[in-house]
Amino acid sequence: VEKFVKNFILKIPLEPLKDYKTILYRFSIQISNSPPVYQIVKEKGPQHNKTYEVKVKIKGKRYVGRGKGRTKREAEMNAAKDILQKFNIITSCK
Repeated sequence: VEKFVKNFILKIPLEPLKDYKTILYRFSIQISNSPPVYQIVKEKGPQHNKTYEVKVKIKGKRYVGRGKGRTKREAEMNAAKDILQKFNIITSCK
């Protein structure tokens, strides 16, 4: 059993479970044959302490995801999570 775990189980590449942008990208390609489109809606605060608000859409679909964050990437990740929840691809965990 130990040999099996070392040779097979421990060599399986693990993907981050919360890479919502990648999950959304794959889902979007699958259902619309195009990548999701992210748009910065708002930037607030001084240069060293900005907050970003982003929306994301999938071509031909009515849902819009929205997210906020201290970086553009964080805001995009939160927007991706939001739209994935609307499509019931992921569930909300608190």
